[in-house]
Amino acid sequence: MIKIILVAQQKVYKDIFKNFSHQFYDNKFFVIDKSDSTEVADVVLINTQNTKKSIICKNVSIYWEQPIFLLSDNLVLDDFPKANIVGILPLETPNKFIMEIMLTYFSEYDDSPKEICAKLSTKEQLILRCLVEKKTNKQIARFYGLSLSSVKLHVQNIYKALGVKCRSEAVLIAQEISS
Repeated sequence: MIKIILVAQQKVYKDIFKNFSHQFYDNKFFVIDKSDSTEVADVVLINTQNTKKSIICKNVSIYWEQPIFLLSDNLVLDDFPKANIVGILPLETPNKFIMEIMLTYFSEYDDSPKEICAKLSTKEQLILRCLVEKKTNKQIARFYGLSLSSVKLHVQNIYKALGVKCRSEAVLIAQEISS
């Protein structure tokens, strides 16, 4: 079951989305309202309709380490360089397509290196690129405004996902994929 934190200004949208997910995807999704934010979720869906950019930025900053899908017609990834934005969908995207995209995002992949890298978070993919560029953990932390321990944790997650034990092995896999 995929747990979704739903962030939206309009209560009507929240109700429609919850009812839709329950009616058509009963065993696949559990929608959590933002007000129940003590719940741990797999993904965050932020509907930006009729919402000031400062409020959107605040919501993104709250959930920046979790995978985030934005429903927006005027935002781009560059607006949130440190967040784990995995997709920006048009506001008019039907709920069915949102659910299908999320199912695809969380579907199991085989063990090919390209598909394993696709499972890395956006931040982990960026850090993997930095590893290929021979940057140190300290340089990566400074570049992305992260703590050194956060970078080390991301690097360990990369090693685990790629099934490697060291930096040079991770770099080799990344270079193999990009070639």
